[in-house]
Amino acid sequence: MRTKVRLHFKNKGDNMNKVKILQSGDLHFDTPFKDLNKNISLISKEELLEVFSRIINICVQNSVDILLLTGDIFDNLTVDKKL
Repeated sequence: MRTKVRLHFKNKGDNMNKVKILQSGDLHFDTPFKDLNKNISLISKEELLEVFSRIINICVQNSVDILLLTGDIFDNLTVDKKL
C-alpha cells in the first residue's frame, strides 16, 4: 500500500514556526545477540538501552518536537515487556 504525503510550504514572508526533528533508525531493541557469549550479549543489550536513553535526553535538552524512529525497532513479533 502506498501513502501519499502532501507538504505545504509557506512563502518566505510568512511567519513560520520551525520544527526540530531527530531521526534514529534500526534500533532492534530485542536483538538476541546470539553470536556473542552470554555476558557480552547482556552488556550489548544494556548498551542499546543506554543509547536510546541518550537519544531521549538529546530530544529533551534540545526541545526536539518530533522523534522519528525509522527502520526496525524490534527484531521479533513478540516483545519482552521490560523493554
